[in-house]
Amino acid sequence: MEERMWRQTAAIVLGVAWVSLCGPSGRAQDRRAGQVIRSYVQTLAAAPSVVCPLLGPVEEARWAEGWAPELLSSEAGIGEGTVFRTRHGGVETVWILTLWDPVLHRVGYAHVTAGSDVATLRIDLLGVGGGMTEARVTYIWTALSDQGAALIDRHTQERFESDMRDWETALNHYLKTGQRLEHHGH
Repeated sequence: MEERMWRQTAAIVLGVAWVSLCGPSGRAQDRRAGQVIRSYVQTLAAAPSVVCPLLGPVEEARWAEGWAPELLSSEAGIGEGTVFRTRHGGVETVWILTLWDPVLHRVGYAHVTAGSDVATLRIDLLGVGGGMTEARVTYIWTALSDQGAALIDRHTQERFESDMRDWETALNHYLKTGQRLEHHGH
């Protein structure tokens, strides 16, 4: 069953990536190649068993302002293979939950923004005592076009760290108050 799910996930991601790379013509176009890897460690005010469920596509809307996933494949919104889409600033991104391990507290996603980029996201949670969690967040963005290369160029380490601090602040606010922090970056 696990191998079948992995094959389905890989086929979906590769299919969406191919369509994004080729465009409507079905022929690959010349693209400026580029890739960037960014990591950041957040300190979160709850145990990994509390934090992990909040990183699923549906539960993230509880704490992340502007996060409104549209589920395409799973009613529950939690489970490897769940496919959903988001829209921000008129840009649509298709996501797939590639890793969901609430026991070992690991979460992974892949997403494709047509004509722009493919990215993976991996979050590993580690309890550090006192009911606290360290969350190692790693993104890998790969450009599919000049537009994607420009996105990668904008994802400097400084900007990424600022975005991750905003995410950390919003999630910690939710963990402490049960309320979403409005008008804050994510």
